[in-house]
Amino acid sequence: MSQPVTGVASRLVPVALVAAVALVSGCTWLVGVPPVGALRVQIPSPETARGIVPAIDIGVSSLEITLSGPADTVRQTIDAGTSSATFDALVTGEWTVTVNAMNASDPPVVVASGRTDASVLADTTTRVDVSVTPVDGQGTLAVRLDWPDGAVADPGVTATLTSHAGGASDVSGLFVITTETSQDGAEYTGSWDAGYYTLSLLLTDAGTEVWGDFLAVRIIAGESSVGEFSLVESGMDLRSASTRYDRRPRADDRGETHDR
Repeated sequence: MSQPVTGVASRLVPVALVAAVALVSGCTWLVGVPPVGALRVQIPSPETARGIVPAIDIGVSSLEITLSGPADTVRQTIDAGTSSATFDALVTGEWTVTVNAMNASDPPVVVASGRTDASVLADTTTRVDVSVTPVDGQGTLAVRLDWPDGAVADPGVTATLTSHAGGASDVSGLFVITTETSQDGAEYTGSWDAGYYTLSLLLTDAGTEVWGDFLAVRIIAGESSVGEFSLVESGMDLRSASTRYDRRPRADDRGETHDR
């Protein structure tokens, strides 16, 4: 008499049951497919600087977003006017998000960058904000003033450069003043970390202010930001400047020649 084959059948039942549960429940990891989620990258508008800026085009034309993590690196490039991008079907885990802000040059130049980490969860869209700031490194700031010969008897410069990240530096003593030519003047050149700054700039005569301005400054790694100011006597207060000058930064300031 033949005996029922029960050993093989009994071993197959649990396997079939597990597979069925996996399909019904959506637990795809049980059958070898890793869980996935989505990541929405939100990019606040980059800070714009007017005043003393580099000669290169610092306007942002496009944003390149790169994700690197537990699976293949993925990228998207979006227009600067678009504030976000979504990446679907990402393997769950920790991803590094890098955003490069590029100008319209050919080839494009990266003028600002930002990076952060984000956790992608199964069946979830995670939002992450990435702010872009000037690329790390140092650039050059050059400031030049000139005024009519003899208009200022005892010239001096008071200048303070304040970083938007915090901290103010007095650079007054670093200006070189020249009064031996037909056009008197003062000049400063120095290296600074890339970033956004505000420059308070005053010309004095024996300690009395005769001209002044507040200027936005942007420093980009490897570039020179130059501000040149040619003053005329009609734009200077040779008696007292304490009530003459509105010392707030002006939106139309671009480091051009001023005639006040």
